[in-house]
Amino acid sequence: MLRHFFILLILTYASYKDLKSLEIPDFCFVLIFILSWPFTTTTIVHFFCVALVYIFIIFLASLFDKPLPIGMGDAKLFASLASCFGLDTCFSIFCAASVTAGIYASILLIKNHANKDDTLDKSFAFAPFILIGYLVVQVYCLLP
Repeated sequence: MLRHFFILLILTYASYKDLKSLEIPDFCFVLIFILSWPFTTTTIVHFFCVALVYIFIIFLASLFDKPLPIGMGDAKLFASLASCFGLDTCFSIFCAASVTAGIYASILLIKNHANKDDTLDKSFAFAPFILIGYLVVQVYCLLP
Protein backbone atom coordinates (compact mmCIF):
# COMPACT_ATOMS: atom_id res chain seq x y z
CA MET A 1 0.00 0.00 0.00
CA LEU A 2 2.85 2.36 0.84
CA ARG A 3 4.46 1.58 -2.52
CA HIS A 4 1.30 2.76 -4.31
CA PHE A 5 1.39 6.01 -2.36
CA PHE A 6 5.00 6.69 -3.36
CA ILE A 7 4.31 5.81 -6.98
CA LEU A 8 1.34 8.20 -6.93
CA LEU A 9 3.59 10.96 -5.56
CA ILE A 10 6.28 10.29 -8.19
CA LEU A 11 3.74 10.24 -11.03
CA THR A 12 2.20 13.48 -9.75
CA TYR A 13 5.62 15.16 -9.73
CA ALA A 14 6.43 13.74 -13.18
CA SER A 15 3.10 15.09 -14.46
CA TYR A 16 3.85 18.52 -13.05
CA LYS A 17 7.31 18.62 -14.65
CA ASP A 18 5.94 17.29 -17.95
CA LEU A 19 3.25 19.98 -18.03
CA LYS A 20 5.79 22.72 -17.34
CA SER A 21 8.62 21.68 -19.66
CA LEU A 22 7.49 18.61 -21.67
CA GLU A 23 10.29 16.67 -19.96
CA ILE A 24 10.22 14.06 -17.22
CA PRO A 25 13.21 13.88 -14.87
CA ASP A 26 15.12 10.60 -15.03
CA PHE A 27 15.04 10.15 -11.26
CA CYS A 28 11.26 9.60 -11.43
CA PHE A 29 11.79 6.54 -13.58
CA VAL A 30 14.63 5.33 -11.34
CA LEU A 31 12.58 5.74 -8.15
CA ILE A 32 9.64 3.77 -9.57
CA PHE A 33 12.04 1.06 -10.74
CA ILE A 34 13.59 0.90 -7.25
CA LEU A 35 10.10 0.53 -5.77
CA SER A 36 9.74 -2.71 -7.74
CA TRP A 37 12.11 -4.34 -5.24
CA PRO A 38 12.75 -7.29 -4.88
CA PHE A 39 14.18 -7.55 -8.37
CA THR A 40 13.35 -10.87 -9.92
CA THR A 41 13.91 -12.21 -13.39
CA THR A 42 10.27 -11.45 -14.20
CA THR A 43 10.68 -7.83 -13.08
CA ILE A 44 13.68 -7.33 -15.34
CA VAL A 45 12.01 -9.11 -18.29
CA HIS A 46 8.89 -6.92 -17.97
CA PHE A 47 11.05 -3.81 -17.90
CA PHE A 48 12.98 -4.79 -21.03
CA CYS A 49 9.87 -5.99 -22.90
CA VAL A 50 8.18 -2.62 -22.55
CA ALA A 51 11.43 -0.78 -23.32
CA LEU A 52 11.88 -2.84 -26.50
CA VAL A 53 8.31 -2.11 -27.62
CA TYR A 54 8.94 1.62 -27.32
CA ILE A 55 12.29 1.37 -29.08
CA PHE A 56 10.51 -0.46 -31.91
CA ILE A 57 7.85 2.28 -32.09
CA ILE A 58 10.55 4.94 -32.27
CA PHE A 59 12.36 2.95 -34.97
CA LEU A 60 9.18 2.69 -37.06
CA ALA A 61 8.47 6.40 -36.64
CA SER A 62 11.97 7.26 -37.76
CA LEU A 63 11.52 5.16 -40.93
CA PHE A 64 8.58 7.28 -42.00
CA ASP A 65 10.18 10.54 -40.89
CA LYS A 66 7.26 11.26 -38.58
CA PRO A 67 7.39 12.94 -35.19
CA LEU A 68 7.66 10.52 -32.31
CA PRO A 69 4.24 9.40 -31.07
CA ILE A 70 5.46 9.22 -27.49
CA GLY A 71 8.38 10.78 -25.66
CA MET A 72 11.23 8.85 -24.14
CA GLY A 73 10.26 10.03 -20.65
CA ASP A 74 6.83 8.47 -21.11
CA ALA A 75 8.44 5.27 -22.38
CA LYS A 76 10.70 5.13 -19.32
CA LEU A 77 7.70 5.65 -17.02
CA PHE A 78 5.83 2.78 -18.67
CA ALA A 79 8.90 0.53 -18.49
CA SER A 80 9.33 1.24 -14.79
CA LEU A 81 5.60 0.70 -14.14
CA ALA A 82 5.85 -2.63 -15.96
CA SER A 83 8.69 -3.67 -13.65
CA CYS A 84 6.48 -2.86 -10.64
CA PHE A 85 3.13 -4.24 -11.73
CA GLY A 86 3.71 -6.54 -14.69
CA LEU A 87 2.85 -6.33 -18.35
CA ASP A 88 -0.91 -6.77 -17.99
CA THR A 89 -1.34 -3.93 -15.51
CA CYS A 90 1.05 -1.72 -17.49
CA PHE A 91 -1.00 -2.39 -20.62
CA SER A 92 -4.18 -1.48 -18.71
CA ILE A 93 -2.58 1.77 -17.55
CA PHE A 94 -1.49 2.48 -21.13
CA CYS A 95 -5.03 1.86 -22.45
CA ALA A 96 -6.66 4.09 -19.82
CA ALA A 97 -4.06 6.81 -20.42
CA SER A 98 -4.54 6.60 -24.19
CA VAL A 99 -8.33 6.83 -23.92
CA THR A 100 -8.18 9.89 -21.67
CA ALA A 101 -5.50 11.51 -23.87
CA GLY A 102 -7.66 10.78 -26.92
CA ILE A 103 -10.65 12.47 -25.29
CA TYR A 104 -8.48 15.48 -24.43
CA ALA A 105 -7.06 15.65 -27.97
CA SER A 106 -10.57 15.43 -29.43
CA ILE A 107 -11.72 18.31 -27.26
CA LEU A 108 -8.70 20.34 -28.38
CA LEU A 109 -9.47 19.61 -32.03
CA ILE A 110 -13.15 20.53 -31.67
CA LYS A 111 -12.27 23.71 -29.80
CA ASN A 112 -9.65 24.59 -32.43
CA HIS A 113 -12.11 23.97 -35.26
CA ALA A 114 -14.80 26.09 -33.58
CA ASN A 115 -12.38 29.00 -33.15
CA LYS A 116 -11.19 28.71 -36.78
CA ASP A 117 -7.65 28.77 -35.42
CA ASP A 118 -4.95 27.06 -37.46
CA THR A 119 -2.32 27.17 -34.73
CA LEU A 120 -2.78 23.89 -32.93
CA ASP A 121 0.15 22.62 -30.90
CA LYS A 122 0.62 19.01 -31.94
CA SER A 123 2.36 17.89 -28.76
CA PHE A 124 1.14 17.77 -25.21
CA ALA A 125 2.28 16.27 -21.95
CA PHE A 126 1.37 12.59 -21.66
CA ALA A 127 2.51 12.03 -18.05
CA PRO A 128 -0.73 13.49 -16.58
CA PHE A 129 -2.65 10.90 -18.58
CA ILE A 130 -0.34 8.17 -17.29
CA LEU A 131 -1.23 9.39 -13.79
CA ILE A 132 -4.95 9.27 -14.62
CA GLY A 133 -4.53 5.80 -16.13
CA TYR A 134 -2.71 4.63 -13.01
CA LEU A 135 -5.50 5.98 -10.80
CA VAL A 136 -8.21 4.38 -12.94
CA VAL A 137 -6.52 0.98 -12.88
CA GLN A 138 -5.86 1.14 -9.13
CA VAL A 139 -9.46 2.12 -8.37
CA TYR A 140 -10.70 -0.62 -10.69
CA CYS A 141 -8.51 -3.17 -8.87
CA LEU A 142 -10.06 -2.11 -5.55
CA LEU A 143 -13.60 -2.76 -6.75
CA PRO A 144 -15.05 -6.15 -5.80
